[in-house]
Amino acid sequence: MTAEKKKFRDPMAFVRGADEDRPETQVPIQDDTPQKPESPAVQSAREAVDAPRPPEKTASRQKAPETKSPFPWDDAHPKVKAQFTLRLPERVHKQLEYLAEHSPDSMHTIAIAGVEAEIRKRLRDLGIGV
Repeated sequence: MTAEKKKFRDPMAFVRGADEDRPETQVPIQDDTPQKPESPAVQSAREAVDAPRPPEKTASRQKAPETKSPFPWDDAHPKVKAQFTLRLPERVHKQLEYLAEHSPDSMHTIAIAGVEAEIRKRLRDLGIGV
């Protein structure tokens, strides 16, 4: 080996604070590109953003949003599908498979029809008409 070894900088030196006594080496970048004048729309938008705003109300003073309906499903979007994993006993699963194989309906269609019927029944038992 030669006497002149290249000295490699420790990549973790900044974590250990070895570079604390080094002078700042970053130089601010000066932007010399000519700026285009802002359009009136941009100027009004900038003024709207920079305009003073009234102080925001604290959480304790804010009212809860008023809902139009008493039930959470009343404002549900009809095209949005939510997933729910259902664990069936093997016997029920095989019966469902059999029904799907021997009818024009899928397992999903049969299961959703049963779930919807049971939900309607239970809501009716609670005095809620659906």
